[in-house]
Amino acid sequence: MRDETLRVTRTNSAEETAGHVLGISTPHFIWIIASLVLGLLLFVGLVKRFGIDPGPAALLAAIPTGVAATFLIFRQNRPPGYVGDRLDTWLTGGDASPLNHSIPHNHAPKNSARRLL
Repeated sequence: MRDETLRVTRTNSAEETAGHVLGISTPHFIWIIASLVLGLLLFVGLVKRFGIDPGPAALLAAIPTGVAATFLIFRQNRPPGYVGDRLDTWLTGGDASPLNHSIPHNHAPKNSARRLL
């Protein structure tokens, strides 16, 4: 046998992926954890400081997690500009054209070829 040195190849597998927790990518999972912590602090503050019953306080405290989960639905496995494009579509009615919307699209213009005949 010949004495050969081992070829060492550096791999970047840890740098290529951020990982997943419960099927949610790690950067998005941080939003869920932050919303749960915020909800817990909100719950404790509502019950201890303001004396609200635990049932209604739990419903109010669940709002941050619901907002984060809704946001996650629109971010998970989507391209980077998806959320902005979706909001733009909702706000403009799906039409990015600056044209006047009062003109009906199914009618021919007044100076059409039919009029010349």
